[in-house]
Amino acid sequence: MNKLKLFFIFVLLAVHTQAQIVNVESLRKVTDTSKWSGNVGLNLSLIKNRNDIFKVTNRAHLQYLNKRNLF
Repeated sequence: MNKLKLFFIFVLLAVHTQAQIVNVESLRKVTDTSKWSGNVGLNLSLIKNRNDIFKVTNRAHLQYLNKRNLF
């Protein structure tokens, strides 16, 4: 009887599970012969209304290419 209960629990969980596919190939930068490549960005914003909101965000993408792997 326990195996039957466990089976129904797995079936109910499988009905409600979700998955997402992410294409990581599009995130790679083109590297021909240089070992290091990437980019860095910095954003600053100021919103003034009843409260002053100052926001700083940065974004960095760095990759290293050796003989066999891309990190």
